[in-house]
Amino acid sequence: MKIFRLSLLLAAFLLVITICTARAEILMGWYTETNNSGAWAGHAANGCNFFHLGGANWFRAPEVKAKLDIVQSLGGKASIDMKRTSGLPELSLSDYKHFVNIVKTHPAVWGWYIADEPDLCPERRLSVETCRHRLAINPGWYRLTKSLDPARYAWLVLANKISPGWNDCADIIALDTYPVYYGYTGFEAKELRHQPDLMKSGLDWAETHNKKPFIAVVQAFGGYGNWTEPNFPQMKYQVFSALVQGVKVILWFHDGWASDNIKKMAAQVQRIIRDISPQMDMGTKNDPTVILNQNLVAQNRFIFRYGLVGKIGAILAVNVANRDSPNGETLSNIQITLPPGVRPSQVEVLGEDRTLPVTNGEFSDNFKPFEVHIYRFTTTPKLAPKK
Repeated sequence: MKIFRLSLLLAAFLLVITICTARAEILMGWYTETNNSGAWAGHAANGCNFFHLGGANWFRAPEVKAKLDIVQSLGGKASIDMKRTSGLPELSLSDYKHFVNIVKTHPAVWGWYIADEPDLCPERRLSVETCRHRLAINPGWYRLTKSLDPARYAWLVLANKISPGWNDCADIIALDTYPVYYGYTGFEAKELRHQPDLMKSGLDWAETHNKKPFIAVVQAFGGYGNWTEPNFPQMKYQVFSALVQGVKVILWFHDGWASDNIKKMAAQVQRIIRDISPQMDMGTKNDPTVILNQNLVAQNRFIFRYGLVGKIGAILAVNVANRDSPNGETLSNIQITLPPGVRPSQVEVLGEDRTLPVTNGEFSDNFKPFEVHIYRFTTTPKLAPKK
């Protein structure tokens, strides 16, 4: 019996070490219903490695572990949705403990989702103060979850903006924004145009209050309430506004509401991220070794992210000029010079079926208002000659 107990303790210790020392990486995927596992292989083929299992606690723990087996077989990680209709957990304390203690042993578990938009609790007939109290104090869902599984994240999502008062309620304060509505087909919505600023505010909050990694929940639905299905430029701008700022976890909401057209667009964006994920993970926002012919970064009109891993380099570039206006601003003949010693012959513009020639490390391109371009290239880095 003692040997058995020691074996369990050793296994638990090794699991904690594995989770805590795992290399940071970009996670992306879908909010997906637990009973929609037939779609997960397709998501994984597009590069998704993160699955948020909606409605998980409506199932028995062994059933959820069987779903986690699927996630693990696809090389992914899973967040377990513990909230119910109130936006908070509603299980009895004994049932909650029982569920977490069984499911937490699975290596595919990444974290526990304990609150959905608690800042909008009045819409669910609960006051914001009640939500905070239940999460932080009585019964203290956050404290309870961490006592049961200290190695994993306990997280919640707020709506539209980061607001104070939730730091003692979760490890991670995520942000969901659904900025396409009223039939808009362009960038009429200020909320959409200012996605880079919203994402930066979330990242800054996470950094300041040690609530990392920040999670961006992006729109992948329409036809519900006033919301409209995003078109490809809108989705591309929202998602890459997060990635260019340095967001490491992106979650599409959600595959149960998404039309086939939305899923097709999301898959295209996900494949692009898959193909530049190492470079973006290791990259630098507005890297000073990359030179622009115009002072666009300092003017807050252009944001880019550059990364080079081995021989493969990538630049993600977003036109954010004049974002106080729905018209934005066209940026023409933007000349980009790669760092010294990085000299590919051309760059591929991902998702656009075109390439651009590179001369002495320099290439140029044009940007429509709020347009995003993603460049990838192969090079053999050369050291500058010694003086």
